[in-house]
Amino acid sequence: MRPRAGIIRQRQARYRNVTDIDGRTRSGRRARELARQFEAAIGGDVTDNQRLAIGRAATLTAIAEDRRMRALAGEPVLLDDLVRVERLAMQAVRNLGLDKRREPSGPTLREYLAAKVAEADEGA
Repeated sequence: MRPRAGIIRQRQARYRNVTDIDGRTRSGRRARELARQFEAAIGGDVTDNQRLAIGRAATLTAIAEDRRMRALAGEPVLLDDLVRVERLAMQAVRNLGLDKRREPSGPTLREYLAAKVAEADEGA
C-alpha cells in the first residue's frame, strides 16, 4: 500500500540500549568493551538501572575518546564540544559509584584501635 501524497509517515520510536551498539565500528567495539569493564568493576548482579547507567557511561566515554583523538590528529573539533562531552563522560562514570566499591587499603578505625589497645595491654 502506497502512502498518500502529502502524508508523512513517522517511524515508531525504538528504544535502544548498549547491546544494540554496532560492534563492527571501532567506536562501537570500544563502547562495548568499556561497558564490560564497568560491569566487571561493579561486580555481582547488575540491576536494570545500573545497566542503563553503564551503557550511558560507556557510550559517552567512547565519544569523548573519539573526539579527543580527532583533536590530537589535527581534525577540526570544537574545543567547547570536547570539554562538554569529556565532562559528561566523567560525570557518568562517577555516577556508577566505582570509587565507593573499593576495598579499604588498610585497617578500619576499629581494627586500628583494637590493635593499639592490645599493644598497650602487652606492654603493661
